[in-house]
Parts: sequence; structure tokens; C-alpha cells
Amino acid sequence: MTILHFITNFALTGGAEKMLANLVNNQPQHKHVIVALMQASIKNRSLIKQDSRVEFVSLNAKGPVSMLLAVFKLHRLVKQYDVSLIQSWMYHANAIAGLYKQLFSSKLPLFMGIHHSLDKYQDEKMSTRIALWLGRQVARKTQQIICCSQRSVQQHIAYGYPADKMQFIANGYQFEQVDSLRVQAQSVSVIGAAGRWHPAKDYANLIEALAPVCRANATICLKIAGRDVNAQNDELKAMLTRYEFPKEQCMLLGEVSDMASFYQDIDVFVLPSKTEGFPNVLVEAMSHALPCITTDVGDAAFILSKPEWVVPPQSPKSLQIAVESIVALNQVERQRMANDNQSRVLAEFSISDISLRYLEAYQRAELQR
Repeated sequence: MTILHFITNFALTGGAEKMLANLVNNQPQHKHVIVALMQASIKNRSLIKQDSRVEFVSLNAKGPVSMLLAVFKLHRLVKQYDVSLIQSWMYHANAIAGLYKQLFSSKLPLFMGIHHSLDKYQDEKMSTRIALWLGRQVARKTQQIICCSQRSVQQHIAYGYPADKMQFIANGYQFEQVDSLRVQAQSVSVIGAAGRWHPAKDYANLIEALAPVCRANATICLKIAGRDVNAQNDELKAMLTRYEFPKEQCMLLGEVSDMASFYQDIDVFVLPSKTEGFPNVLVEAMSHALPCITTDVGDAAFILSKPEWVVPPQSPKSLQIAVESIVALNQVERQRMANDNQSRVLAEFSISDISLRYLEAYQRAELQR
């Protein structure tokens, strides 16, 4: 079977890009053609085991006209590689793949992939709203629409996507660098967060919540990892000043290549976002046996499965209280929480199991052709 993966931009490294790489790496029995509507970076290509079964194509679309013309390029690629099915990833690629199906009356199975929630639809860029709307218009042309978030399934049905096409399949992870014997520190001294600099990540929520905690506890510091989360970010520095965050207790690490070491260096992980789909960093933190706190966004509450450590989004006071509560726990209590977190994600979100669910869906489509 030859699977054409059609993704909006394989130059950024987010949840969808990592999931695509994990899926390809765990399906060596099939050929994979990874087509980026925009670009495929060397860094992202390196996430995938390089061999003869994997090929990359970049369409270099840079605006609405070139994106629409990509429909014809996609048609040529389908013929060139004798494709068995298309798996699209993210709104823009979903829309173009759906247009291809409609324009060329293709009987090729199309699986749309949605890796985003509509928690804050009003904050989405206009181009994203247009792609979301266009995807809805062509959604009936799909075999299935795979959402990585249960909440996202319901949100997209409410938006107008066909309920009978929707299927929830969680993101899957390659748990290779986890420490099943990790011992929690005697007390909390490092609180961590991770995510790129973006309004959805709501670092204002994090900083406003943590500022009074750190002012009251000189031994506690905050470490943040993420693209553009660094000392050169003037907006972030102004935010720290506005909330009177002790600067010597905040470490802005920027993009971190070795996230396993980052998780090992912190005692508690906090997800402060105001919107998410299926937050990878939360799963990663739990896999590294960390006590975690999250806002109630996307499937974060489902992933954590501990309601007492889930707080409303955009509520710094609620987040502050949760952090103070977790800091007050003793080592035994935090160890129990961390062990529970690790056991849950290792059992529920292994890429080997998730990959099988994708393959089962693909094989059903093959039988129906």
C-alpha cells in the first residue's frame, strides 16, 4: 500500500508533524510519500527513518493562489506514485485534498486529519477560518475524518462537519527515553512549561499565576521551553515586568532539542493554554513521571484524568491555587501522582497501538474499493 501524507507545512514541529513522523516510522510495511503544501524542512525529515519506502515532496505554496493550484499538483502526484489512499493533515491540506477529490471525481480514499480544537474560534487567523470552512464543504468526500481530540470531534460536528464521518484516534508516542524508576524530589524547586510563543499557549496566564508563588518562595523557579520563548522576546519580558515576576527565578530556554533532559530537570509540569487539541507536551511530561497541572482545553482533562488538577483556562487565580496545592504536597503524594501519570500514558497512548487503529481504518477502506 502506498500512502500519500498531505500536510500543510512540514517545516514546523508541532503535534501533527510529530504524529505523522511517528506513524510513518511505525508502518514500515508500506510506502509513504510525504507531500508538504508549503515546505518540508531538513529537521523534520530527520524525524523519519530514511529508506527507500519514504519520499518527500515540497509544493512550496506561499499564498492562496498557489495553494489552490496545488490541487493540480496533487493530482499529478497521485498518478505518479500510484497512491492507494491519501491521509491529509491540518485544515489547509484537508481543504486542498477535498477539492482534489471533488474536482477530479476521484474514488481514492481520503482520510482527513484534524489536530486542532475550536476552543477559541474567534482567535483563529482568517486563513485558518477559510480553510476550516472549505474543509466543511468537501468533508462528505472523505472516507473518514480522524480527530486526535474527543472534544474536537464534538466541536467540529457543531461547526457542521458530518458526524457519521468523524472518528477519534488519539496521538501516539514512542516512549523510548522514560525513566520508570524516577524518584520525586523532597520538595518542588522547578516548575516547567513548554510550548512555542503563541497566543494559544497563554503565557500571560502562566506568569500571572506563578509570579506570587515565586515571590513567596525564593527557592522555586520557572523554566519555559519553546520556540521564541527566550530573552530576546520583548513582549515576554514586558509581561514578566508587568506581573512583577522575580526575573532571577525565571529561565527562558527557547527551543530545546533535548526535551527528555528538560523534563528530567523539572519537578512539576504546567500546561497554561487557552486552546489545544491533544497537547503533546502534557503526554510527554506525564511519561517522564511528573506531577502535572493543566487548563481544561482540548483533551487535556481526558489525558490527565485527574479532575482535581484541571483548572479553567484564562483563570490565573485558579492556576495559582493549583500550583500552591501541588507545592504543598509531600514527596510520597507527588510520587504517587507521578507514577499514576506515567502508567496512564504508557498504557493508553503508545504509537504501536495507535498505528494499528490507523491501519485498521485504512484496510477497511481498501476492502471497500
